[in-house]
Amino acid sequence: MASSAISARDHVIYVKLLVDEEEVSTTDVWKNKLAARVQAASDALYPYTGVRFVPLSYGIWSSDNRLTDLSKTLREFEHEIDPKPADIAIGFSSQYQFRKGRNSMGGTRGPMRRHILMRESARSVFEPDRMEVLAHEMGHYFGSAHSPMPSSVMRPVLADGRARAKSYRVRLDAQNEEIVRLVSAEIRQRNIKSYQQLSPLTLQKLRVLYGQLKRRLPKDPAAPIFIAYVDRLLKANSGSNLGTFRIDTLKPIPVYDPNRLP
Repeated sequence: MASSAISARDHVIYVKLLVDEEEVSTTDVWKNKLAARVQAASDALYPYTGVRFVPLSYGIWSSDNRLTDLSKTLREFEHEIDPKPADIAIGFSSQYQFRKGRNSMGGTRGPMRRHILMRESARSVFEPDRMEVLAHEMGHYFGSAHSPMPSSVMRPVLADGRARAKSYRVRLDAQNEEIVRLVSAEIRQRNIKSYQQLSPLTLQKLRVLYGQLKRRLPKDPAAPIFIAYVDRLLKANSGSNLGTFRIDTLKPIPVYDPNRLP
């Protein structure tokens, strides 16, 4: 597979890709398939970020077949998998049977977290859909929240067929474009490794943008999660005694498949 050209100016986030023991394809097949998906999602977001996601290593982990809740499976993945020598780990689990109604397609604990978990086995979800879902989760990595714009990759319900159109391109809505621009600029210019390291000025700008998204999509949980986190960081920067705030206590931010499977 030909890789995208990486210039000396590009900031690279190295990725460990993993499948669970339920993966049925051969090692070479799933490695090539997932590396191509990461490259496609990374390329789609690159005009907004100037950051490349590059696969560095691969592995298999044993997922607990007794777990049926995304949050618990993500917790398991976080505890069992060390992304090193990469920067982040992206896991693809094939253990779930998709049911009628909306199915959670993937999730991460929050912005700049080191683990992303994707649910892989869904009969009516095709490769363009899967790439879009991965781009969505990468958007969360850069701090994006959900958007009501139907053309935005950050809409909360994906795998709706849009990504299969020949004319489809991954796009961000105005608020999330600015969010990603702010966060990725600090990643590139200051080499920050966590959301807690964002400058107070950037946090203040993000707070305004999250507030706009919350008003536009008031019933969605993503923007309030980010607002609560930013508020804690701003107060901590002001010297308030708030104790330790751990984002890993938050529930993952899910993205849904709208298909009603037979």
